[in-house]
Amino acid sequence: MNPHPNLRKIITALFLMLLFACGNKTADTEPAPFWFDAYSSFKMDDYQQYFNQELMTLAPDFVPYGNYIILYYQMENNQLLWTNNGLQEHKIDTLFSFISNAYQHGLPEARFKKNQIDSVVNLLKTHRIENDAPTLYKTLFHLEMDLTAMYFDYASALSFGATDPKKVNGVKWLYATKQVDTSFVANLRNQWHNMNESLKAMAPVDSNYLVLQAEFLRLYPYRDSTLTNIPNNPQSYLHNDDAIKQLCSRLQLLGILDTSYVPTEILSDTIMTAVNLFRANNAIPESATIDEETIEKLNRPISYYTDKLAVNMERLRWRIIPQKGEN
Repeated sequence: MNPHPNLRKIITALFLMLLFACGNKTADTEPAPFWFDAYSSFKMDDYQQYFNQELMTLAPDFVPYGNYIILYYQMENNQLLWTNNGLQEHKIDTLFSFISNAYQHGLPEARFKKNQIDSVVNLLKTHRIENDAPTLYKTLFHLEMDLTAMYFDYASALSFGATDPKKVNGVKWLYATKQVDTSFVANLRNQWHNMNESLKAMAPVDSNYLVLQAEFLRLYPYRDSTLTNIPNNPQSYLHNDDAIKQLCSRLQLLGILDTSYVPTEILSDTIMTAVNLFRANNAIPESATIDEETIEKLNRPISYYTDKLAVNMERLRWRIIPQKGEN
């Protein structure tokens, strides 16, 4: 008996969808880089077997998120991500690009050990890894694990925060927070073939976060600058137009005074309004004159503000679950 025409169409459509999905995964795998031909000891089947054996005996604390990383590979029969065919250069470069721009979220690049991992990649590219299977396979296995740990760490930092609220706040922290779980691992695995878009989508879009981020990026270029202290003598601002100019420049740098304002030889109402706004933001009583406490805090390095903004961006990344209680 022939299948019903509609049923035959459904079966054909499902087959084509499956074929297309499989084809995408195959097409997404890059061929071995031309420079990798120098490693004549490399045999893909042998390396895959080596990888499978090493993964079976891998201790969970071998890399951060070890338990989840092992699960990550088991989900698709230990399919390699970064060292398939020797090295998946485009995927690695894409991940490195995100890590290099992690500062945009107040996350230090050093956290992700990019320099150490990149140095191993460069050793491979310049043929400074011995061309014998045991050494090469061990190097590739460690590189695979480190890159996956980097991928996990960056994705989880954006999705849940880079720190544990309980460790940061101790017993004062009374909320539960969402953390990495198996569903996150599964989603990360499914999105790997579209890593560029998926990592972009993980960045917070909360309006408060975006305001903090914009201010962080505005100040970031000055974070390591050594600023000349403005005079810390309140009397200087009564008769010294240079001191007033320095005061205005600092207020403008901090985004409190409009950059189009041209200072005069006196402390105008415009300047004092900006000074009192700075005071309000820094828990200093408002006043009609300049005082030493205000100048002292105006002389803080820009890194003080970028660090504070980064901390508050991190707090907004925590995915808080309010706990139910009696009150």
